[in-house]
Amino acid sequence: MSAPDASSTTPIPPAPLGLQLKFSVGAIAAFTPTGDINARITHQTSAMEGMQTHQRVQRSRGPGYQKEKTVRTRRAIEQHELSISGRADGYHPAEQEQLAWVEEIKTTRMPIERLPDSVQQQHLNQLVLYGHLICEAEGLCEIELRLNYVNPDSAVETVITSVQSAEALAEQFEALLGPVVAWFRTRADWIQRRNTALQDLSFPFDDFRPGQRQIAEAAYRSSLQDGQLLLQAPTGLGKSMASLFPTLKSLPRTQVEKIFYLSAKTAGQASAEDALAQIHAQQLPIRSLTITAKRKACFNPEQPCDPNYCDYAKGYFDRLPQALEIIRDQPGHWDKTRLETLAQVHQVCPFELSLDAAREVDVIVCDYNYLFSPSTRLKRFFEERRGRYSVLLDELHNLVDRGQDMFSAEVQKLQFQAAKKESRAAYPTCVKVLNQVNRAFLALNKSLGSNASEIEVAAEALKPLCSRLQQFLTHLETLEAPQGLPAELTQCLFDAHRFLQVFDKLNDDYATFVLDSQNNLTVRLACVHPGQQLQEGYALADTLIGFSATLSPKAYYGDLLGFKTRAQWLKVPSPFAAEKQLTLIATHIPVSFQHRSKAVPNLLTLMKTLIAGKRGNYLVFFPSYAFLDDVRTAFEAAYPDKALHCQTRDMSDDAVKAFTDGFTEDSERLGFAVMGGRFAEGIDLKGQRLSGAMIISLGLAPKTLAQDALLRRMQSKRDSQPAAGAEVEPRPTQTNV
Repeated sequence: MSAPDASSTTPIPPAPLGLQLKFSVGAIAAFTPTGDINARITHQTSAMEGMQTHQRVQRSRGPGYQKEKTVRTRRAIEQHELSISGRADGYHPAEQEQLAWVEEIKTTRMPIERLPDSVQQQHLNQLVLYGHLICEAEGLCEIELRLNYVNPDSAVETVITSVQSAEALAEQFEALLGPVVAWFRTRADWIQRRNTALQDLSFPFDDFRPGQRQIAEAAYRSSLQDGQLLLQAPTGLGKSMASLFPTLKSLPRTQVEKIFYLSAKTAGQASAEDALAQIHAQQLPIRSLTITAKRKACFNPEQPCDPNYCDYAKGYFDRLPQALEIIRDQPGHWDKTRLETLAQVHQVCPFELSLDAAREVDVIVCDYNYLFSPSTRLKRFFEERRGRYSVLLDELHNLVDRGQDMFSAEVQKLQFQAAKKESRAAYPTCVKVLNQVNRAFLALNKSLGSNASEIEVAAEALKPLCSRLQQFLTHLETLEAPQGLPAELTQCLFDAHRFLQVFDKLNDDYATFVLDSQNNLTVRLACVHPGQQLQEGYALADTLIGFSATLSPKAYYGDLLGFKTRAQWLKVPSPFAAEKQLTLIATHIPVSFQHRSKAVPNLLTLMKTLIAGKRGNYLVFFPSYAFLDDVRTAFEAAYPDKALHCQTRDMSDDAVKAFTDGFTEDSERLGFAVMGGRFAEGIDLKGQRLSGAMIISLGLAPKTLAQDALLRRMQSKRDSQPAAGAEVEPRPTQTNV
């Protein structure tokens, strides 16, 4: 079936809505929190400490004890279905005179009497839910509930117990489930209203651009079939709208609850927001939202997310319902500015508001990390609660590098030295352990030799360091820190834990390196081939569409991105007439690294000639910031009256927007930017907003040992296809203009 046409007069009625949502026990227990935002933070402990403490307590239990007891149930709500599942930390069946009992283990350094009532109530709620579900599954008349608070330092357990009948637990279960069921019905009603209205959604432009209809039809068919579609189409074709529009049109027939539009860069998110603005102009009941990174959204970035320091955290959950009610009442897109305004009115944290509001919307625009990164994945959608989801992946080629970064880990010698210096007075016992870690670093440093700054080493060579890191973590378990660990020591804890996690799963997708930069020894576990781990993210999407201007060669990207035979590939040719583009190649100016300083005067002359040929706006792309800075200095000296606008390192989103907004139809603007940077792709300067561009050199990235490792991996598995392996040689940095 072809994609829906705006001119269609006989829309296909939506399929009868049969919504299926899955909730974890923890999500039910915390569904209607109250009080401060500290319900979401750890109680002066890390996730690693919590895991290790749980395991220690579970090992101490006697025979008959069942750890991680699985429970589940289903509830029909009209034509919909709500599934609930979870794993109780421990369960012991009844024996002799002892009742059956279930326990929930919580790790905290905070004295129990200082725990906020709202936090302890969530813990009790969780235990009640487990108790009911176990009674129901095991046919028990009563059960003992044990809420066990454990100090990770002293291993002291503070246990709150109660014996409850199955009838009492059933009543409490229904009371806790009530708000969830009410929200479920409201959400289902909204989706039914949305799906009915989407039949009237028309393509927001007079007609499709050449190639857009082909993309839209393929995306629509793939959505109906729960497929994976990978699209390659040139920049400027309108891939965002050509993917988003048919995905929205498919919702009435697919039972999909949400669309996740994921991008690697702010520019990609801006493209999604522009497309959504065109969609929302039709005034249909659709809600969408952008999740902005916490560091960019936070009102108090220098303060901890704690009610003692931040007023936006204090009483957050008490004020949240009023803010959510406004979002439910006002369809449209909630971007960073709109969310911040609402957060200011209700005095709530804007970042947390965006996360909580996400459950009320139909389209979520966010970063790749929120699906693929194990540490930042949106657990509320992909673990604690599950619906049917469509995922759109913008600029898909960027997921290779991002995936490699997400799944890698490293530890740095200077970080541990800083922790040792910080701990010397307050935690002298740590110094001995940190000295042992330092000696393991020094042993690896000897392997570098006198000339090499980076070498690849066998994983076996890192085992002594891993042993010392594990001893360091074990020591921290016994360390008493009433006020929590200091910053440097905490960072070492996180780095060591992450390093050991990755080390445990090393395989052919990884290479291990020791490198020395400015006397800072770094040991890196580099994920050179992220495909297998990216597949875990793909599995969370019921339908997936990825698009980019650069997905060739297919064998290379298909392998590194981890797409299997299920994925369909579509390459759309450029619709832009070649005769309308003038491409000039200047061969008389050497711009290799050793010739760059001598090339600057000739480059200035060439720029002046280019600009004089046609009045308008121009962008000049450089292979590095260093080269850009050299030419900028010379340009400003030679032409002091000519305004120059340059990309800088770590530009804020506002600065990026100001840079691009300055390129107007009537301006005469010259901009310097870096290849592969924020202005190299995803920036759509339409019409006369850009007259031309100059690209200086190919921008070859330096060859690395990680690339060599990837090349060996691909060649060993594909000796019959050497061309595919050759693609991991340094490639020109991408610039789409």
